[in-house]
Amino acid sequence: QDSDSSWLGLNKAQDTATYVSGLILVSLLICFWYSSKRHQQFYYEDHDIYVNQWEVGALFLGVKRERAHKSVIEAIKYLINHLFSLYGVEICFIFEAILIAVRIDVYGIIYACILGLMLMIPRSMLSRVWFLFLIIH
Repeated sequence: QDSDSSWLGLNKAQDTATYVSGLILVSLLICFWYSSKRHQQFYYEDHDIYVNQWEVGALFLGVKRERAHKSVIEAIKYLINHLFSLYGVEICFIFEAILIAVRIDVYGIIYACILGLMLMIPRSMLSRVWFLFLIIH
């Protein structure tokens, strides 16, 4: 039975464990990411390895754009290191569209309106509005 509360995202869960399992998985992934980032930082400090600020968190150190044209492997390494810095906004928009498709409620409609506005504004203005989008999201 559908009610008005389901449009606000207020659904009663039948099984609490199933309801929170996704949140627990995301929390574990964030903990794993943070601990691996700290481990990488401590490794660099202990072995006196200088890492450029842009290479912090990179999987492959020393991969530059000039070397990406030498072989397919170097190009793949470069894309893995810089995929989000090159196509980060587009990736966020794709995940926002997936979120809208999953949440079919009032919040999904609000997110769709915000996504539509963000797709229409120029990229220079988008960099100023992005912080507000993160707060709303």
